[in-house]
Amino acid sequence: EVVSNYEGDTGKALKISDYGKVTWSINVPKAGLYAVKLTFCSASDKTNSIERTLKINDTVPFSEARYLLMKKTWVNQYTENEDGALRFEKDANGNELRPTSSVVPEWKEYVFIDSNGYYANPFEFYFEAGENPLSLEAVREPVVIKDITIYPYEDKLTFAEYAGGKSEAAVSEAIHINAETPSATSDY
Repeated sequence: EVVSNYEGDTGKALKISDYGKVTWSINVPKAGLYAVKLTFCSASDKTNSIERTLKINDTVPFSEARYLLMKKTWVNQYTENEDGALRFEKDANGNELRPTSSVVPEWKEYVFIDSNGYYANPFEFYFEAGENPLSLEAVREPVVIKDITIYPYEDKLTFAEYAGGKSEAAVSEAIHINAETPSATSDY
């Protein structure tokens, strides 16, 4: 189903149910290895992540492409104390209770990557020159997709390369983040 202006985005997007398969024809100028990314938004408030199986030219390129997970954005409901600081509700014994979480529909970019974390870099898929059908087969959860992009992947700088051009003070400056009450999480 084509939707317009979905969750604050201007323009059209494709809302895909939690079953079936959608196929796009990708025109590739030169045969080779390409990474794939898409812009998506959750279409459900269930606790499951969005899961799809990728097929290129009607074939799953390798086993990890069967389990592509797109994470939803979860926000916890906290209470503010007198100082305006966020705090947890407490039970009758004074124990802090786990906050209620809810899905916030948010446009995100997802690079096709190993959901188990065994491979740090994005997957690279072989595309022939010319038309290549690229399919996403639903495994779990509906999703709204704005665009799909294939691109040649280039490794990012290592920390040593990044730090090489920085002064010692800029590299060693500590950043402190309060992790007790996160603004959002990627899992329920």
